[in-house]
Amino acid sequence: MISTKLPHFFFVITIEHEQAAENRSECLRELCLLTLYLCGIGNFQDREKMRIEKEVRRRYGRFFYRFPDGESAADVYDRITGTCITATGFRETLKTDIDIGRFQPPGARSPNVNLVIVSHGLTLRVFLMRWYKWTVEQFEGLNNFDNGGLLVMQTGSGGRYSLLVHHTVGELRAFGLTESMLDDQMWQKTAKIGELNYDFVTNGSSFFTHLV
Repeated sequence: MISTKLPHFFFVITIEHEQAAENRSECLRELCLLTLYLCGIGNFQDREKMRIEKEVRRRYGRFFYRFPDGESAADVYDRITGTCITATGFRETLKTDIDIGRFQPPGARSPNVNLVIVSHGLTLRVFLMRWYKWTVEQFEGLNNFDNGGLLVMQTGSGGRYSLLVHHTVGELRAFGLTESMLDDQMWQKTAKIGELNYDFVTNGSSFFTHLV
């Protein structure tokens, strides 16, 4: 995943420069999806007003605060995941495309196909939140990507995607992962598809321990 703070026009230029640096024969498919645009913060931006709005967001909470004439991270969550009744989210579409082999070479099933998602920092953090079922509190503890920052989800020995296959514990701590999130990433490295981590707070019985 590559984070960029640039508007859509410069996003296209970024892709063109990446293509120039790549071996084009190894690129199987390119998609430009409108659901991956950055969090809307209003049609016109006044620098002083935006400074105040961002301070209010910090006090209110980065996930639920909605910019005037714009979006909240919760709104981005809806279009990334397709939780709206009429929407098909990017995450669900991506997972389906992976399962049916849409990104594979014609007539082949190669284990060496990589997907690169180019988007904005908040959008990518929301995508990770949905994929790994992180809570709002865990999301708000994450740090933004640097411009051009890279984060790799790589399959572990059991076939699930983990951030700890490519990255170190120190790198993920710097990104904002807590100890329980790191433990879950360690579990993801070896867990098989279809298994659940019942020790992780969003999958286990921690919400209802008083009923046990």
